[in-house]
Amino acid sequence: MAAFGMLLGRSILRSTRALEVNSLLTGTVSRPLLETCCRPTTIIITRDASFFNRLSAEQVWDSVQGVSNQGKMKGRAKGKRKRFRVVKQFGEGGKFKMIYPAIGKKGLETNISSEKVEGAEIDDKTDTHTKKRPKREKLFPLQRGYTGRRVVGKRLVPPKPQGQFTFEGFEAVCVHQSIVANMTGTLGRKRSFTTLVVLGNGKGLAGYASATSTTQFRCIDKARHGASQQLQHIDLYDGHTVFHNIRATVGCTTVLVNKQDKGYGLKCHRIIKSICDLAGIKNLHVKVEGRRNEANIAKAFFKALIEQETHQELADRMKMHVVEFRREKHNYPLVVASPQGGAINDPPRDKEYYDFENFYFKGKTQFFPKRPAPFYQNTPSWYKKSHELYKRRNQKQAQMERRIQGFEFSGGARRKE
Repeated sequence: MAAFGMLLGRSILRSTRALEVNSLLTGTVSRPLLETCCRPTTIIITRDASFFNRLSAEQVWDSVQGVSNQGKMKGRAKGKRKRFRVVKQFGEGGKFKMIYPAIGKKGLETNISSEKVEGAEIDDKTDTHTKKRPKREKLFPLQRGYTGRRVVGKRLVPPKPQGQFTFEGFEAVCVHQSIVANMTGTLGRKRSFTTLVVLGNGKGLAGYASATSTTQFRCIDKARHGASQQLQHIDLYDGHTVFHNIRATVGCTTVLVNKQDKGYGLKCHRIIKSICDLAGIKNLHVKVEGRRNEANIAKAFFKALIEQETHQELADRMKMHVVEFRREKHNYPLVVASPQGGAINDPPRDKEYYDFENFYFKGKTQFFPKRPAPFYQNTPSWYKKSHELYKRRNQKQAQMERRIQGFEFSGGARRKE
């Protein structure tokens, strides 16, 4: 029993010494083994050194946002390194304001515990993303594009002078732009821009060109420079419209251009309207048939403008007089062109073939769908009103004829006897 007591005392002494050494290493106070045998306790091992204490805040953020060497070889992080947009700093919002020294401030911090502070102030200079973005400049409605703030439809400055020629009075418009993305194995997703730009001075001189590039502004600059090299003269009738109706097709897109009188305006596609403004056309009606491809619409309209024929060229080719009938002149025949050689062919027997309205439509006529009747024509009130209007259906025209013949005078005029 004495020997057993000595062995038990030595084991207890050794265990207590081990616990004291462990407490010195871990920083915890441990109780003697006799108490642990009588009462169950939990030993917690803590470490004062941490990953967040050894490194600064900049090094921690760089580890999150950084790119490995293998990623750099594949083309990642080619431009400026993106930073997380922090709307509020850590500890600003919420019900309780907390301070995180190791994350909210720069430099080496040893304490990572959060503290509740009333009215805690955090320096705004630590993060530049907390500032509000400057508001965009509000544009005039005529300076905007076709859709919102996109460059498509906006007026651009003319290209740079080339030699002694300066593009004074010229304007450019981007009428079409498309983006194509191609996924590659080494460089990732590559984007390419394709732009169609029209250039003109508003006096019958216009041109267009298309270009492709990896950036949007470079693509627009190349297309604008190409349009300045392809300017073409467009003939205008009386400086406001085309000489005749014409039809042109590019791909699956067909445009039907109709000549109009002064005061009619431009009733056409928005791309064609931009081209008309740059070319100096003020009155025109254009109908687009087939596919509405924006690039093909612009090309087909330019093709129609270039293929049009003046009255003198038509008279020389057909060896006949070109006669015009105008409604404002009561359809009085007016000869606008005659053949220069003097030889005149006999009038044709088939007058429908020489109809000037459909002469350049290549044997095809334009289809105008019939408008549906209004909904109120089948109501009883409309039948009653139409019966009342039927009695005096021609009174206005008959009154005008009586005044022309002198049988009736207007309200202010009196008969001279």
